[in-house]
Amino acid sequence: MSISREKKEKLHRLAYNCYRFLGIVAAYTVIIVTPELTNAWPEKNPSGVAGILGFGVFFPFGIPLLVAIAIGYLLSLYFWKDKVLILLFLLTIATYPVLFIVNVYYMTVVLVCYSVIIFLLTKYGIKRAKN
Repeated sequence: MSISREKKEKLHRLAYNCYRFLGIVAAYTVIIVTPELTNAWPEKNPSGVAGILGFGVFFPFGIPLLVAIAIGYLLSLYFWKDKVLILLFLLTIATYPVLFIVNVYYMTVVLVCYSVIIFLLTKYGIKRAKN
């Protein structure tokens, strides 16, 4: 079964937009959520607010993030000749260990770098894909 050129272009843009969504959520996490979690950390505030705040903030993004990651990965593998998509794929995999790092400040630096790189690469990749 052959896919038309227009459909391939739409899928290509969808792959880039999935990674762009991941970058937006990473930036949102760094700018808004991280200071709140830092202030509600158990050592500073033993009332358990951090768990409630984390669950209330991250839960609405959990399912859309998983869908964006799955679609982005699958489309990156489908368009394997696009080096920028493969780079985004590898960069996203490389940031997974950050989720298990306890130091919030280190996580903040890594997520800022990740979101900036994602924005730059998706902008460059979408421009290049149009030509």
